[in-house]
Amino acid sequence: MNNSIRRRLLLLLLSGITLAWIFTAITGYIDVRHEVDELFDAKLAQSAHVLLSISSHEVQEQLMFEQDPQVTDDDLSIYDEEYQYAHKVAYQIWIEPGQLVARSKSAPEYRLTQIETGYSDTNFDGYHWRIYSVRHPAEPITIITAERYDIRSELSTDITIKLIIPIVVSLPILALFIWFAVDRGLAPLHKLSTEIQNREPKNLKPIDIEHTPEEITPVVSSMNTLLQRLRTAFENERRFTADASHELRTPLAALKTHAQVALRLAENETQKKSLHQVISGVDRASHLVDQLLTLARLDPEKDADSLAQDIDLCEVAASVIGDLSGFAHEKKIDLGLQGDCRGRVRGNAGMLAIMIRNLVDNALRYTPADGVVEVAVTTEHDRVMLRVMDNGPGIPEEARAKVFERFYRQLGTQAPGVGLGLSIVARIIELHQAEIALHTSPLGGLEVRVSFTPAKSAEPKSRS
Repeated sequence: MNNSIRRRLLLLLLSGITLAWIFTAITGYIDVRHEVDELFDAKLAQSAHVLLSISSHEVQEQLMFEQDPQVTDDDLSIYDEEYQYAHKVAYQIWIEPGQLVARSKSAPEYRLTQIETGYSDTNFDGYHWRIYSVRHPAEPITIITAERYDIRSELSTDITIKLIIPIVVSLPILALFIWFAVDRGLAPLHKLSTEIQNREPKNLKPIDIEHTPEEITPVVSSMNTLLQRLRTAFENERRFTADASHELRTPLAALKTHAQVALRLAENETQKKSLHQVISGVDRASHLVDQLLTLARLDPEKDADSLAQDIDLCEVAASVIGDLSGFAHEKKIDLGLQGDCRGRVRGNAGMLAIMIRNLVDNALRYTPADGVVEVAVTTEHDRVMLRVMDNGPGIPEEARAKVFERFYRQLGTQAPGVGLGLSIVARIIELHQAEIALHTSPLGGLEVRVSFTPAKSAEPKSRS
């Protein structure tokens, strides 16, 4: 799986923000709950003191006139009306040493706490309650107020939810903003990547560093250094190729000329045979040099402009056949281009000529005397098909995948060659984004099929 800076940044930023918000929500809930507890405790105590100040005088008068006051349940409830939290708060008024004077409907008849003054907790009626009791400093009156804890939990939860909802709603919006910001921040890197990707292999000029962000400037500088080294290496290679071409061809040509002169002056058959071998070796060396130089020129070759020409493949094939007709005549081989020839492709005419020349030359070299080599160009099923067929020995199926390797020659082959012809063909086909396949020829030998994408502006033409 490829590492993505954008994905990594988004994951880190969103994860960090989400964790920060979760931590904020938890600490916020804790803080809210603490403040709510303090607020409700203060309210509970305040309610108890208010009840104490209101009821102390009345209870004192009652005690003055009644030694043993008796009250009913209806009299015990000071507040009869119902309200939202009526069943969640409670109070009791006690006269020492243990007489209940008044209570709320939600309060039990037994004393909620034995603490005279202060806070405590207790359970009754199936709920957990917060208790506050206060005793009159001068009278035997104790006020007990109580409140259910779920009131506090509800309020704390409501406040926390109202704080969290905006955060949750804003998270997708923030995620989009972060994605946009990261995308804009990485735009220079994407631009650099596109520029490098769209460069032609021959374009080894330095990348513009003037508008490059400082974070990727070291990378671009290193890449420019590499491009400079590559440019120097390619220039040295081109110079070497040009020099080697001249330095190798000249002595080979001279050697062949001297051998031919000596052949005419030779007096016996042994000398003539040796000189023929010298000439054959020179021809082989010359062919090797030509193939190597052609392959060296093709390796870095991928110029979009040079591969975008509208080419009539039939004309190229006819020209190559004309050039090789002399060689075919020497070997007494019937070489021809099928009459119904049509097909236009986009590519480089020079490269396509080299490709067809190598295919036809291979067919001529491996086809025995009085044989047949046919070339056909057809347009079928939205493809332009080049076919080179012969009635030679062919290539076994198990060896067909190897013949495109450089310097590969099938064992037992007597025909002259250096094993580079089909390597050059494969390279040219790769540059033209074509396909090649080897089959058994209808003539009995080998058939090479090269399939091209036709030129869009091509119109079928017939040749007779």
